[in-house]
Amino acid sequence: MLNVKEMPSINVIIPTFNEEKRLKKCIDSVFSQDYPSDKIEIIVVDDDSTDNTINIAKEYGIKILRNGHHNIEIGKSIGLQHSKHPYILFLDADNVLPYSNWIRQIIEPLLSDKEIVGAEPIYFQYNRKDAPSNRYCSLFGINDPSAFYLGKRDRLMWIEKKWDLLGKVKDCGDHYKATFSIEAVPTIGSIGFLARKDMLLKTNYKPYFFHMDANRELIEKGFNKYILMKIGIIHMHCDSSFVFLKKLRRNIGLYLIQSPLR
Repeated sequence: MLNVKEMPSINVIIPTFNEEKRLKKCIDSVFSQDYPSDKIEIIVVDDDSTDNTINIAKEYGIKILRNGHHNIEIGKSIGLQHSKHPYILFLDADNVLPYSNWIRQIIEPLLSDKEIVGAEPIYFQYNRKDAPSNRYCSLFGINDPSAFYLGKRDRLMWIEKKWDLLGKVKDCGDHYKATFSIEAVPTIGSIGFLARKDMLLKTNYKPYFFHMDANRELIEKGFNKYILMKIGIIHMHCDSSFVFLKKLRRNIGLYLIQSPLR
């Protein structure tokens, strides 16, 4: 168990665009952590929201940066460039940390092994009261079905009790220590991904921070050890089938537009 003096400082980067309905839950879950508040700095990188997103962020007195490019990868890059702490936690505004000791749990393995690049939870928290579309994503451990069908997912389904996906893993009790090869890289690096800042700065993170590409770069350079925590994270994927399909269409469009940059 970490004591307060051992807990390193963390920047939490949250890119936003019109997230007034979900941002408060996300930020509250960070500030409710059993972790010294003076060692957590949240950076909201807003993409010219037209709703109440900025005002909500201002209520917390946290750092707010402007994106303005209507691109979440640029927002992540801006947040990384303005971070000042040795550890970075990437959250989307629709993410909620479900336990008060979540950050403490996920950062501890990185402190005991300096070769670890980063860590993330291997489950999406399941809630029977969620909309069917959201329960579907949580049960199957996906945000985008293509990762599931292409065998590239980085989350387990709720019926899966052990890691049998990409990479070689060692079971360490409350987490897996994973080693990935460049031939078999899952879609790691988003939705609750905590990493060493000095590792991320070794990647081509300007002006776009594509989390999958960044981790492929690191793995190709030999920085290939990760922690897969046997815990969940709440991801408010979508509250209707229409929103789910709309997100899929957006993702496909972004992929087609951004492919030349990757």
